[in-house]
Amino acid sequence: AADDSKGETVRHAILREAGRLGGAGYKGDRKRVDPTLYAIYERSRALIAEMLGDVGIAIYRAPGFEADDVIATIAELAVQGRWSAFGEDRTIAPRAVVIVGGDRDLLALVGPRGLAGSVTVYDGYRRVYATVEDVKRYMGVPPSQIADFWALVGGKNNVPGVRGVGPAAAKKVVGVGSLSRILDRVTLAHGVDELTRLGLDVKLLGKLIAGADDARLSRQLTELRTDAPIVRDPG
Repeated sequence: AADDSKGETVRHAILREAGRLGGAGYKGDRKRVDPTLYAIYERSRALIAEMLGDVGIAIYRAPGFEADDVIATIAELAVQGRWSAFGEDRTIAPRAVVIVGGDRDLLALVGPRGLAGSVTVYDGYRRVYATVEDVKRYMGVPPSQIADFWALVGGKNNVPGVRGVGPAAAKKVVGVGSLSRILDRVTLAHGVDELTRLGLDVKLLGKLIAGADDARLSRQLTELRTDAPIVRDPG
């Protein structure tokens, strides 16, 4: 099981470095929880941790990272054959990883990895396993471009996004290629011509040019990290 670490994360640091931590800040758009409800949540969290321990399920965290980053890091290590749930430093066979969770951000991890590894997400609420094709139908983009999509749309967790670019336009952009490549091309005259031929209209390209810095910043915030320094909860 994975859990968030308390305090600021690497994404707060990214915003601070960019001079953008003022105002609501990262995830500052979330409503404040009533103190009484929060106290109940903390007690429930402790009970859940105890129950997981009783059935032999360890909890992992990473200082400065979110639970999704912990999951992404463990999944990456497992598909490379470099992860053991028992903390042993040894090489194992690449694995087919099943992530149990309903967070749509985790869908970015779905798909084959390397020669023998793969990642699938199981949504226990809907009781379905998400494949690459399922993600395409649900999100409108493949798993590998979900971070690009949210970097353009923004909004969630106070990610800036690109002003004037909504879901439909974002799908059109990522349908042409990776966001980083498009942002590199959009500032070049011949690049604009190329992108226009690929179906991106001049008005949309103008928004990408004006919002290129926000798009690059947002892309750092939406990407699931696979380098989290994981530690096992001693409890």
